[in-house]
Amino acid sequence: FACDSVAFDASMAALAAQALALGQAMDDAVAAMRAPTSPWSAMGEAISKASEDVAGLAGLLDCAPVRAHWDVLSEQLCGGVLTGYMAAGQVWLIVGGLFLLGAVAEYKLWRHLRDNRSLWFDEHEDDRPTGCRKLCACILATGVGDVEGDEEEGAGGAASGADDSGGGGGFSLFRRRSRDDAAAAPVPKAPKAPKAQKGGKDVAAARLATKFHEAFDLSIEEAVGGFLDTELFADYAGIFVDLAVADRVAAWRALERQRKAKKVQEVPKPSEPLAPPPSEVFREGYTDHDAEGFPKSDAEGNPLGKKEIAKLRKDFGVCKKAWDKYHEDRAKYCDWLLYKARREHLEVGAEIEYPEDIAHLRPTSGKTQKKMKVFVRRLPEDTSRAVWADEIKPMAPAAIDLRCRKDKSLAKRFKGLEARCFDHVESKVVERLMALAKTDASIWEGVAPQKAKPAAKKPPTPPKEPKGLVDPKAMFSGGADAAKYGAFDDDGLPTQKADGEELPAKELAALKKKQAAAKAMWEKHQAATAKYEEAKKAYDASVAGEAGEAAEEEIPAEQKEKSCKAAGLTVVGELVQKLILEKAAELAEGVNRGDKDPDELKDVVVVQDLREEEVITDPVLMAIRKFDEEHTNRVAASHFRELFDAMAADELGVGTHSFYGDIADAEVEAARATVQELGLEGGEGDIAYLDFKQFIESKEVETGPGRPPTGLAGSIMAHRVQAYLGQHDVTQLFSPRSWRGEVEKEE
Repeated sequence: FACDSVAFDASMAALAAQALALGQAMDDAVAAMRAPTSPWSAMGEAISKASEDVAGLAGLLDCAPVRAHWDVLSEQLCGGVLTGYMAAGQVWLIVGGLFLLGAVAEYKLWRHLRDNRSLWFDEHEDDRPTGCRKLCACILATGVGDVEGDEEEGAGGAASGADDSGGGGGFSLFRRRSRDDAAAAPVPKAPKAPKAQKGGKDVAAARLATKFHEAFDLSIEEAVGGFLDTELFADYAGIFVDLAVADRVAAWRALERQRKAKKVQEVPKPSEPLAPPPSEVFREGYTDHDAEGFPKSDAEGNPLGKKEIAKLRKDFGVCKKAWDKYHEDRAKYCDWLLYKARREHLEVGAEIEYPEDIAHLRPTSGKTQKKMKVFVRRLPEDTSRAVWADEIKPMAPAAIDLRCRKDKSLAKRFKGLEARCFDHVESKVVERLMALAKTDASIWEGVAPQKAKPAAKKPPTPPKEPKGLVDPKAMFSGGADAAKYGAFDDDGLPTQKADGEELPAKELAALKKKQAAAKAMWEKHQAATAKYEEAKKAYDASVAGEAGEAAEEEIPAEQKEKSCKAAGLTVVGELVQKLILEKAAELAEGVNRGDKDPDELKDVVVVQDLREEEVITDPVLMAIRKFDEEHTNRVAASHFRELFDAMAADELGVGTHSFYGDIADAEVEAARATVQELGLEGGEGDIAYLDFKQFIESKEVETGPGRPPTGLAGSIMAHRVQAYLGQHDVTQLFSPRSWRGEVEKEE
């Protein structure tokens, strides 16, 4: 590369030419861009216009006024939230304090009362929670025991309240109320013996009440019932029935809606569990079984341990759960069969046939305890809406009774009802209880006569054991220090270490000081214990002496009368509640039968007749049954012709009474007239079965003059003789010898 001046000039000239060319090109390009038709010119105009718009928008985006309002709002919001939270916190603190106060008050008020859980644990000690379970049970208590009536309902095939296979929230499409359904007609429980008052006060009153119930004086109950009839039952019955009928109609409508909403599906027959029934699981190898069959002792009679009981209870629970499920499914299956059987032939007069699986559901006669036949007597016009009375949810007397007690018109009457009733029958009750008090000395056993007594003595309190109490003679030879020392003196003070080395004087002095302090504490506690033992002996002796004196003293008449009045108030209160529940059960039974149903419900309820099954072997009774559907054993005398024709039909096939069909109509009318003359026909024109049977089967024929016939044969004979005499003129009577002579002449 040359670098002289000539080369340099040439290079600079070339660069200048190139720069000139580029400058000319740039000028051309700029001129093209500035041309009116150039895109750059259009873009410039757009940018200019946008700049103007931005300038206008900038004037509109002045946030100063908005900022001022925002600052005010922010201050109000932050200040309000803080104040609101503080006020809410104070309110919740007050509410929490009130809840705590209420909880403490409730605890103070109810802590002495017992609930079902505590009563269950008293009878089933093995189920009582302990440790962590006890702590958790205070917060999350779970149910214990069994639901009353479940097993009976399942075993009996009852399905009251059972769900169908499709659910339904506890409402069955083919619900059937068992005759033993406690919810529908519960039998009021006998009043329990009153408990003694707190502290053992007036034990005699509790005993008197118990003795009164054992003696069972019906006159007192009748007097209480008479008072309730006048004071309460007149209005109580009307309100109870109104509430029960309203609930029954609501239950019927709910049942109709449910049946319309879901189709009735067939319920399969359940199979029994492979496991044995709970009552038979532990029959072998154990004794002392409870009502469910769970054992409490082994084969030798030794009580079972807690661990073994827990293990057996687990197995028992699994077995019981399987059988409870089976009974529930079995009840649903039986309900389905009954639902199907009832609707097999929906015709008036049709008999409802009960399959073998539900034969136990066939109604039973209350008198003879025999199974009865069921016939349809009345059907609704729309048979698709047909419902049986026991398919509607039964009304529970206890629940309706509780609502009646809250009724405004009855609440005032229930208030103080027991006290008013006692005032009404006080003389009779107290007289009866006083008689019991005089004749039964066991009532006053252990009862002290009431008299002015000094301040009640409190039993001495045992001294509290101080912390760190230990016998000074054994404090170094036992416990944690036993391994430190090898020898001790007579007072229990160490003399050597464990390795045989003599104790230093300084360490020995510290041990003596420690032992002296323990000895002082020990001796002080022993003295307090001795003093307590003496005080306890004196207290026990005084209590025994007072009891002995009380046993020797006679109970004053005023005290006996006071106890009798207290017992009488308890007895009358229990009788009042018992009779009210019995009245409620009676009213509920009538409502559940449909006696009080409104017309809209009566129109869809199927009415059925129950007829007792009987084995008939008498052709006469079989003929009467054709006209005696009510089984009254009486038949209208106007059916004589039909009765004779029925005997001629001979449904039993015995052939002993078929000839009665040959009797002419005129002879039948004559026989009926004879029955009227004999006085066998009742006021309603009917005759008893036995009288009719004796009349037609009598073989006696009266032959004496003027004596009326007493049986069918005599009646027919008299009728035929009268008919013959009316058609022939008899002027002379012949003896048998004369008749033979006349016959021989004609021959």
